[in-house]
Amino acid sequence: MSHSHNRGFTLVEIAIVIAIMALLLAAVVKGQSLLRGSETQDILATAKDLSAAVQAFKERYHYLPGDFPVDQATPEIASVSTACRIGGSNAGNGNGRISDAESYCATEHLIRAGFIRGNPDATDPKDMLRSRYGLIRIIAANDPTVHVSGFPASAMNLVEMENIPCDTAMSIALKIDTGQLQTGAKVRASVATCPEGSSLYLAFAL
Repeated sequence: MSHSHNRGFTLVEIAIVIAIMALLLAAVVKGQSLLRGSETQDILATAKDLSAAVQAFKERYHYLPGDFPVDQATPEIASVSTACRIGGSNAGNGNGRISDAESYCATEHLIRAGFIRGNPDATDPKDMLRSRYGLIRIIAANDPTVHVSGFPASAMNLVEMENIPCDTAMSIALKIDTGQLQTGAKVRASVATCPEGSSLYLAFAL
């Protein structure tokens, strides 16, 4: 007669399972950290590129993009839409700030002048420049349509991005500013705190 014996896990086997689970958890955490770091660098690079493009545009044309009163008959930038020339609905007035209406043209001016890549022929001007998260606007810090406020007076114009993951925004604030979402001089968010997994508007001073 044969006898069967129920055999449980030994302490060694349990220890091995726990070790494997710990390694898997560490790999997941590291992967999330690397992903967050990649997102942070991507957003910072976008903001830096746009800031450089705005400055280069101003050096060439002596006006900010969008605020530039482009000549209607002989536009200084080829193919700029009628709305973004003198007399147009979104035309620049040369006052040194990029208003909500001018922000539509700011993107078009930069694209048409060859400083950034985007879709200048988008049906909705707001779709000309987007990140993997959503719309990007170049706009005056005191414009009533901005979602991020409280910057020092020296920050006249902003690069505003929508739908930025909260944890990524926190990483950016820690990396380049005060580490708080609404106290920085370089970067601020639309809210002071946000739960993990949520998103917000993030703005960089130009």
